[in-house]
Amino acid sequence: SPWSVSLSIHPRNLEPGDDDLSSELIATGLNEFVVMIYTTNTDTITARFDAILTRLPDTPITLALSVEPFIIAGSDWETSETSELLDMFVSLDQRFEQTNYSGILVQSWTDWVNH
Repeated sequence: SPWSVSLSIHPRNLEPGDDDLSSELIATGLNEFVVMIYTTNTDTITARFDAILTRLPDTPITLALSVEPFIIAGSDWETSETSELLDMFVSLDQRFEQTNYSGILVQSWTDWVNH
């Protein structure tokens, strides 16, 4: 593609196992993965995301977190205060030092501005 192509993906599709699609997707010329992790447990986020970054060092990878109000409790940050969210995002951002780490995205914009 003449355009940069990113793909929002579940972490299981980039982790070792039967659901791993990383090699096939990279072979298509995909430029970036955006890994959507639905949990508020920062240790779980860090462990899963760090392992993916380490496993795919040549592929830019962004972490996506949800503030959508309709997700199961404990899977998103919708009930958190905005200042708490920003502090958590900064804390998470500082945990990832790999050169392929591209930052954090929030899903979804509408839910973020109405938060």
